[in-house]
This record gives sequence, C-alpha cells and structure tokens, in this order.
Amino acid sequence: MLEHLNREEGINLLRAMEKVARRQVILTTPVSRYEQHAYDNNPYQEHRYVRSVDEIERLGYNVRGAGLKGIPGESGLAHKIPSFLKPILHVLWIIAGVFPYNRPEWRAIWYVSRA
Repeated sequence: MLEHLNREEGINLLRAMEKVARRQVILTTPVSRYEQHAYDNNPYQEHRYVRSVDEIERLGYNVRGAGLKGIPGESGLAHKIPSFLKPILHVLWIIAGVFPYNRPEWRAIWYVSRA
C-alpha cells in the first residue's frame, strides 16, 4: 500500500500506524517499481513511490520477500491473461511465494513488519 503514497505521506502513515498498533505493524509493498496508473476514478491506484529495502530497514522494519516477479502489475502476466484464469494464477502466485523468501531477485513484494 505504501507504493500508492508519496514518500512523505508514506512515512507519516507508518508513524501513525505505529502509534495505534498494539504489538506490531505488518504490511506488503512491491519490491520494484512497475507502472500502475489511476483507474476506476481512483487516483490513489497509481503507484507514486516505491521504497528500497535499505530505506524501510532504516525506519526500523524487518523485510521478507514473497511472490514471484513478473506476475502482478500492468506489465506482468496477470494483466495479459483472460479474466477467468486470473484466480488460478493468483493461487499459484501465493503458493509459489515461498520460493523467493531468500532469493531477492525473484521477489515481487516484501512483507514488512516492526515490533
């Protein structure tokens, strides 16, 4: 979700979540920038800023990888296949998500947490 906010808005949101979280903040965010523009009359669908692992870790968060690159996003496989196949692809993406945990070059998203 952080990719839909600019840098300052994202940091402000993280700090606000830290104040109200009982134990920890957990979120997901893409590993690298891929184009996603506003759609459904919602300008916040656009990807505005993608943070690096170093930047997120400097904020005190733990970062872990999941998902396979090349599947989500406007340039990914999910955007190119018929709609009726997308649920199947999504399930396969989740199942295959364990493989990139320690292989950063395969990661599509990060799981980020701060205790």
